[in-house]
Order: sequence, then C-alpha cells, then structure tokens
Amino acid sequence: MPSMIVAPPVAIAEAPSLPIAPLRLQRARGEARVTVRRDRGGNRLDQLRQSGSAKVRLPRIADTAPLEAIFLNTAGGVTGGDRLDYAVSVGAAAAAVVSSQAAERAYRSSGGVARIDTRLEVGAAGRLEWLPQETILYERSALHRRLEADVAGSATLLAAEAVLLGRAAMGERLHDIVFDDVWRIRRDGVLVFAEGTRLDGDAVAGMAGKATGGGAGAFAT
Repeated sequence: MPSMIVAPPVAIAEAPSLPIAPLRLQRARGEARVTVRRDRGGNRLDQLRQSGSAKVRLPRIADTAPLEAIFLNTAGGVTGGDRLDYAVSVGAAAAAVVSSQAAERAYRSSGGVARIDTRLEVGAAGRLEWLPQETILYERSALHRRLEADVAGSATLLAAEAVLLGRAAMGERLHDIVFDDVWRIRRDGVLVFAEGTRLDGDAVAGMAGKATGGGAGAFAT
C-alpha cells in the first residue's frame, strides 16, 4: 500500500481591512461673464467668458437695440456643492437685456449648499435689465444666492428675480429647505438697497404669516 505524506497546515494571514473612501459626487461648476460697450452708435459685445456648465447665447438683434444675452446652465439645475458665477458689465451709454433660457431648479441636496453669485455693473448713462426666469426650489434643497450691483449715478438698472416654492402642479409643499437670498446695490459706491431673505426648515409655515407671505407659494424681488 503506497505511503501518504500529509503536509502541515499552512496559516493564511487575513489582509487588513482598508477604510472605504466616502463617495465623492460630481459637482457642477460654471462661470459666465459678458461685457458690453457702446461703439459706432450700437451696443457691442466687448468680452465674453464661459466655462463649465454656464453658457451664454447672443440672439441677433438690430444694431440700435440693446444687446441681448441669454444665460443657461447645461447641468439642468443645482444641488448641494454646485457653484455658478454670473457677471454682466455694461459700459458708459451702452444698454443690455440679460435673461436665462429656462427656470433654474434647486434640487434635493445630498449634502452641502449650492451657490449662485451674480455681479452687475452699469457705467455712466448705461442701462441694464437683469430679468432671469424664475428659480424653483425643490423639497430638501439648499441654495444660497447673492446679487451685487454697482450702478453709476446716471445709469439705470432694472432687476427682477422670482422664486417658486415647490412644484405646485405636483402638489409639492416645502417643509425642509435652506434658502438664502442676499441683494446689495450701490449707486456711485453708496449702498442704496440691501435685502436678505432666509427660509430655513418649513417654508409652508414660514410663509403662512400675514407679515411674511400670507400663504403664498411664490415671491419676487
């Protein structure tokens, strides 16, 4: 009968457990800047910068009409950690109308706060109309917006921004959001308008009072 050789057992060392890296979600970054000058009786594009998810479209218009610029966010909206920077500068005696392609959407945040910063400048005898479409806040969204404007004493600025609290057609009511909206407007370097709006938590309850929103589902500055 053949002999059998039994090898001694071999100890197998277990590999040390490695910490699992936290999931890093991709965040949107965008910057769009437009500078307008008055030249040969018309309003001309002087400088244009666009990067990331922020883009600019310039419709064709008559030479004598104000220059038109349309800002758009190709990311389709913002969520926690996203950052958009917009800037418009209108030179002396120039005119421009700036809007957005679609409503901006603040989606539910999985962490962090989205930021949208806007900087406007209007030179002497210039005119700027800042008229973006509305911003729609979703349940559990977190958004901080800031608008700063420097306007010459002889210039004109028309600015309007609307906010919709949830998607009314879907019956959405906002009970857990963070929304900060800060405006600072200076004329010849002197602060002439300052406003701050903050909704933190239950927007329905916050807007219910007669001194706040009277139960409204939207507001505008």
